[in-house]
Amino acid sequence: MSEQNNFSNNEIQNKRKYLFLRQVEMLDGFLKNGAITRAQYDFSYSGLVTKMNITEKELDEWLKN
Repeated sequence: MSEQNNFSNNEIQNKRKYLFLRQVEMLDGFLKNGAITRAQYDFSYSGLVTKMNITEKELDEWLKN
């Protein structure tokens, strides 16, 4: 049962990472194409991190690739 719970937790973490990185990719595209300003990007990025409860450790791991 413990292995099943760990697997589910890993799946949840992988999904969070995937969703976060997709959102950041979309924000990057908006910024690159001039659809949003840098201030809007920073505000949205910060809100995304906060709402998804992303830790500094997760950010470091996820964004170093």
